[in-house]
Amino acid sequence: MTNNIYDYSYQMRRNLQKKIGFIFIFLLVIFILVAITSSFFIFSKFIKSDSMSPTLEKNNIVFISPFASPSNPIFSDKNIFERGQLVQIKPLETTEISFFKQILDKIVLFFTFQKVAPFSDSTNMTHSSLIRRVIGLPGDTVYVKNCVVYVKPADSSHFLTEFEVSQKKYDIISTNSNNENIDLLKDSKEITLGNDEYFVMSDNRVSSIDSRLWGAIKSDQIQGKVLLRYFPLNKISGF
Repeated sequence: MTNNIYDYSYQMRRNLQKKIGFIFIFLLVIFILVAITSSFFIFSKFIKSDSMSPTLEKNNIVFISPFASPSNPIFSDKNIFERGQLVQIKPLETTEISFFKQILDKIVLFFTFQKVAPFSDSTNMTHSSLIRRVIGLPGDTVYVKNCVVYVKPADSSHFLTEFEVSQKKYDIISTNSNNENIDLLKDSKEITLGNDEYFVMSDNRVSSIDSRLWGAIKSDQIQGKVLLRYFPLNKISGF
């Protein structure tokens, strides 16, 4: 039988317990700080699809600010979004999970750098938070032709392309000979957005779902603004 040195030394046993306790408390404090920060100021998101290519690619990681969202009382009576702004929207369909599983999800996300959430991950896009680009603002009239959005702002009498009215510069993917379903989403009817409605689009117009399919979204469906891509390091860029 092999004896452990800690079987003989009470002081060493106490020191070991203190070290383990310190490490546990340190990790707990870090987790609490991260949880508070991600709830109110900033959190990261691991990109799992190419729906926002070429702007964001699969396996990129971005910072998102929930502070800059309509749910914040500071901005509740203001339009804080610009045309062309990248935002994260809530899942279109939600699956209820217990509070305990939500906590476990946060812990696993913390230790996997936002890559894995065992209880809320889903292969169904409508059950996941989505990053999309704001194209139409409240009061705008919009329609889609050949995957490009035409926008007539509330104070204008004529339509311009999304690129002409946008405050941001971006490219889109609008052709893919291998995608037979693109013809179903190339065009959409003209709609006028209400006081609390936004028209959002993916940049990869040939293999994603967006307002062409589900229509305009409400401001309370927007979880925050995308601020920065910080991974991969050679593609760091602000939005």
